[in-house]
Amino acid sequence: MKAFYAFGCTNAVIQILLVPKVERIFAMFRLPKKLIYHAQGEEPFIPDITNIEAIAMVVGYVWGGVWLYLAYTLPHNTTTTFFWMSQNIFGACMCCLFLQIMKLNSIQVASVLLIVAFFYDIFFVFLTPYLTKGGESIMITVATSGGPPTAGELWCEKYPSDPNCQGGDPLPMLLTVPRFFDYEGGSSLLGLGDIVCT
Repeated sequence: MKAFYAFGCTNAVIQILLVPKVERIFAMFRLPKKLIYHAQGEEPFIPDITNIEAIAMVVGYVWGGVWLYLAYTLPHNTTTTFFWMSQNIFGACMCCLFLQIMKLNSIQVASVLLIVAFFYDIFFVFLTPYLTKGGESIMITVATSGGPPTAGELWCEKYPSDPNCQGGDPLPMLLTVPRFFDYEGGSSLLGLGDIVCT
């Protein structure tokens, strides 16, 4: 899941953020925009690529590769500033690209989709604790890959490195901001689907 997220969001970052910035830098320094790859044939698999796009792709894929490396090597990496800031930028660019591409035929279709998504969220976040055996919210358990820590708050305050105090490793498909001055730690989460729907 993290590899798919990194690859997809890196492409979104390249299109939404990096290509315009590199174009602006080239215009500022009056550097020529050159075509460095020309696709042959009627329907090329790889389109024409300029030096601006090539620079943006290199920067984007290095950025995405470093984020993916940290995602697999650092346990509970939401406290690493580079990681969560990059994840939030990736998510914001993915939302912008989705809204740019997604076209709805009418306001009625959009209204129905928003109402269905609203009740879907309410059901899976707030009502499923009443329906599950352990009283857990399905959406929170899935988003955090296992839910909150199983140990008690006092135990985790004394022994924060205990494995039972770690909780699940959140999926990257959300915006996350660590709680900076909370002794219990943790993060505030906002799903990308919630952003797109609103």
